[in-house]
Amino acid sequence: MYTNSTYLTERPAKRAPSFSGVIDLNKIKINVKSAVPISSQLAQQLQKLIENASFDRSQPLPSLNTLSKLLGIAPSTAFRAYNQLNSHNLVVWIKGSGFFAKR
Repeated sequence: MYTNSTYLTERPAKRAPSFSGVIDLNKIKINVKSAVPISSQLAQQLQKLIENASFDRSQPLPSLNTLSKLLGIAPSTAFRAYNQLNSHNLVVWIKGSGFFAKR
């Protein structure tokens, strides 16, 4: 149990190997005390990683469950982040296959 003095303002990702070499999830940090919603924080950070990364865009981005487990967030929050990226034409969702960065 956290007390006010030990409460973390950032929720670091669990340190795991990067997801199939697609995106380094260890670079994502969530600030739970920020006024910016967690889904927006995640979308902004994923956008930067997508724009700056040179990776095989035929590979899917991390799944909703992978993001939620590694970042300690709800799968619906991860979905909202991907949905924001989709609305900005940065990712596309292929049913049954996952989310992919657009070319």
